[in-house]
Amino acid sequence: MNNEDADGTLHTENGLTVLRFERRLGHPAGKVWHALTDAEAMRHWFPQDVTADLRPGGKMMFTFRPSGDYGDIPPFEGEVLEFEPPRVFAYRWGTDLLRWELRPTDDGCLLIFTDTLRRPLPIAGSRSTPATSSASARRPPRSGHRQARGGNGSR
Repeated sequence: MNNEDADGTLHTENGLTVLRFERRLGHPAGKVWHALTDAEAMRHWFPQDVTADLRPGGKMMFTFRPSGDYGDIPPFEGEVLEFEPPRVFAYRWGTDLLRWELRPTDDGCLLIFTDTLRRPLPIAGSRSTPATSSASARRPPRSGHRQARGGNGSR
């Protein structure tokens, strides 16, 4: 993997910080959609167990697994903001807005992921800088703090 694959962009939009990653996946959009929206499939990659009423305005609940590093963090609610199968899934995750968009390609699909932080963060330099991955960046939020995730999402 080269740095371009691991890096996203970090910019401000309407006074909020937005982290954006694009990934070309060798899987059809329907298979990726299932991984993004099916609670059992999400257990393989998402750090929490998720229950959701999959419709705009539907409630969500995020619960860290007791066996993980973050089992002491209490469950928290979210809300489905956009649900357009099999193209767009956006929801409030704590104080963040996570948005997943799929675009079919000839050899799979393009996944566009954005994480809009509900509080502004200082960004050095210009309006857009690379958001590089690091081991500590994979940690989920603690006490309202959210760090960027890099890489291809595999563990």
